[in-house]
Amino acid sequence: MKSKVDNPYKPLFALGIVSGVLGVIMWPLFNYQIIGFYPKQAHSQIMFFGFFWSFVAGFLMTAIPRMTGADFASLAAVWVSIMLVCAQVILNYTDYYPYSGFIALIQFGFLLNFILPRFLQKKKIPFDGFLFFPAAFGMSILGVLLYYFYKDSRFLVLFSGEAFLTNLIVGLGSRLIPALSRLPNAFMHPGMTTTLKWKSTLLKVVLLNISFVLEVMGFKVISYILRILVVGYIAIDSFGIFKLGNVYSNMGSGLKISILFLWISYVSRFFYVDHSTIASAHILYIGGFTLLTLLIATRVTLAHSQTSLDYELRSSLIAAIIISILFATAFRWMSNYDFNGHWLYLSLSFFVFGLLLWLYKHLSLVRSATVQKD
Repeated sequence: MKSKVDNPYKPLFALGIVSGVLGVIMWPLFNYQIIGFYPKQAHSQIMFFGFFWSFVAGFLMTAIPRMTGADFASLAAVWVSIMLVCAQVILNYTDYYPYSGFIALIQFGFLLNFILPRFLQKKKIPFDGFLFFPAAFGMSILGVLLYYFYKDSRFLVLFSGEAFLTNLIVGLGSRLIPALSRLPNAFMHPGMTTTLKWKSTLLKVVLLNISFVLEVMGFKVISYILRILVVGYIAIDSFGIFKLGNVYSNMGSGLKISILFLWISYVSRFFYVDHSTIASAHILYIGGFTLLTLLIATRVTLAHSQTSLDYELRSSLIAAIIISILFATAFRWMSNYDFNGHWLYLSLSFFVFGLLLWLYKHLSLVRSATVQKD
């Protein structure tokens, strides 16, 4: 039996899709009285600590060993990550969702334990975007601790969910998004070096994370202005959202759309600071986080399955996934606080359809790569 797993993304990405579907169908299950408790907190916890966390873990456990030249993930570590996600789904579906934070704390600690020894072994930060990593994990752990101290789920959603993902996207995205969008001079070649912009990067880290602290303290307008400015600057300067790629690709277009939705979400929250908070938040969660996650995961799957990256250029399947997620975002905005109306069900339908389309392609690529390897 293999003791090391070189591609943990394979089971974790698939598990993420299953978690995402289970997370959103809680609403119709509640509306039809199959679930006997109001699933607002359980839904958000499955999405953040099941759906998104599975993709984060799959990506980091696959990429970090290659970045650092350290050992691949152990088979035991992959199984632990899978069981943690399963525990999240089970707890939240069985009305034990208040205990979900304990599992989330273990999940963040698990990833830290996986990442830190490998970077300490290399003793080098590959690019300045990695300065967002301490903030991501610091905010995530702080969110869980404050949740149990104040008995307020806002800390889980804002710190352990939104801040965690935003820091990772901004940090890793500064290198990944330009490359995946095929922007000029975005690829690093062997022997090339980069100048770390410590001061400017640290300033962005501080301003971004202060905005989350200000929001939970009640200074919403200031917090949204800060995020509009920081995310907008990073989108233009680091992600190159207005730059043209060397060649058009559906992948590049989808990435730019997802980054635009990140920014639009905060603009929407600023203008509707006292209204439509859930609708604005889901612009971020669906059009921003979900679309970006699926597209980056597509590149990971393609690269590790020995499939030509030209698939990203004009793939009708990638286009269909992007369109599905965009419709899901629009209909979720229109449903706002209505959790039992036709707009919500349309949003859920397009969201699940987009996830299942992605899973279909993921499994077919994994299968073909396994056949070639054999």
